Amino acid sequence: MKIAIGSDELAFEMKETIKKFLQEQTEVNIESIKDCGVNSGESVDYPDIAEKVARSIMSGECDRGILVCGTGIGMAIAATSIVGQSLGAGKPAVARQGAFKSFRFALLIMGGAGLLFFFLPQVLAGFFTNDPDLTRIAGMAIKIAAMEQIAVAAEMVFAGSLRGIGNTKSPMLVAILGTWCFRLPLLWLIVNRLHLGLYQVWFLFVVDWYLRALVLFILFLRTNWRKIPLVSHQSA
Repeated sequence: MKIAIGSDELAFEMKETIKKFLQEQTEVNIESIKDCGVNSGESVDYPDIAEKVARSIMSGECDRGILVCGTGIGMAIAATSIVGQSLGAGKPAVARQGAFKSFRFALLIMGGAGLLFFFLPQVLAGFFTNDPDLTRIAGMAIKIAAMEQIAVAAEMVFAGSLRGIGNTKSPMLVAILGTWCFRLPLLWLIVNRLHLGLYQVWFLFVVDWYLRALVLFILFLRTNWRKIPLVSHQSA
């Protein structure tokens, strides 16, 4: 098995750890590991790294790909690239599988961030202020935000996957309807009519993210991958 691996600068050390782990495995027959970058902790354009990994799989040079990033949006970009590249290669099953793998990695990254937010909220808030009252209030908001990290990961990856198959309209509509028909009206109701506080507003954001993620996941599952029209590009 040949594996391509890549990361953004935030996950550089994690990528190196994964590489070392794979190289030490004896139960799995790993012929080679292709490192697509980054090679340091310096800033990089993550879509370029994701494209290198995707093209390695599409060309048949590698059998599997691993992408690691420090944010969920990186996995959304990766999902878009992998799904689009695999469909272009006429491999709809690989495209669908690639989206789910991107989601699993996004869960790992965002889930880790969620645990950090939940168990160390006031420590994180302390990096921005020394005021004990602000630290307490911000810490509770961060703790609530921990609950939405899984939903944010799902929303980003499945929206990216739908864009990868050319369905840009659905993610756009979900974002518009979620903002203008759910989040803003209920935000106005919570603040101006129910006179509730900051924490209730943050809980609203949690519910909003989970609803968006659920809708996009259903749309993803309902996609008929074998009937997606492909555009053929031939070299001159």
